[in-house]
Amino acid sequence: MRLLENKIALITGAGAGIGRAAALLYSKEGAQVVLFSRTQETVEETANMVRNEGGSAVVIVGDVTSNDDMKLAVATAIESYGKLDCAFNNAGIEGEFGPLATLSEEVYDTTLAINLKGVWNSMRHQIPALLAAGGGAIVNMSSDISTVGMPGTSLYTASKAAVDGLTRCGAMDYAKQNIRINAVAPGSVENTAMTSRLWTEEQQEANRGGSPTGRLSTPEDVAQAAIWLCSDRSCHINGQILNIDGGFVTR
Repeated sequence: MRLLENKIALITGAGAGIGRAAALLYSKEGAQVVLFSRTQETVEETANMVRNEGGSAVVIVGDVTSNDDMKLAVATAIESYGKLDCAFNNAGIEGEFGPLATLSEEVYDTTLAINLKGVWNSMRHQIPALLAAGGGAIVNMSSDISTVGMPGTSLYTASKAAVDGLTRCGAMDYAKQNIRINAVAPGSVENTAMTSRLWTEEQQEANRGGSPTGRLSTPEDVAQAAIWLCSDRSCHINGQILNIDGGFVTR
């Protein structure tokens, strides 16, 4: 039996990269997917890819920080498929990297809004729907540097460390109501726009060389972990931050 057979899944940031990989793999594992993104063209492309492989997808275009947009996304899941079983809160940005004192208030506000408020806003609308369905699972997007220090990444790292805290506390709030909340924490990921913006090919090659496995993660590596955390196979895994980096931060 497929891991997410007859499950309804909401995926944010579904227009490209990890979100697109997740949409395709969640569908292959039996889920009907609700795809949320701020860019209509790319998320429609993702939805068409799902449908072309025999899956079912609906699209919502919006901003994860918007109360109305996320309320609409959850309502659409229920109207289209009758319920919501799980969510992958993948949407996020890198913001701007540089020494802490050189970063602007605007960069701070934008980075924290999307990476932290966006996850909180998504969860606060998803949780009532999961409760109505009798329980479910949420997976948030963190980063492997949320627990370490790396020069130039202060705001991004702070936002992801806050997501870790939100994940753990949310998990404790709803554990007895059959809702599990975990996070995935990738390192550098091949073939994503964010990685291409952050690192030159030479830097990416150096990152590969610094990985215990000799390679970077792929979008599919991350998506597979999120699927498992949304499935009944991880039924007693709760409040955890799962690093997906080949062991990079444990060196």
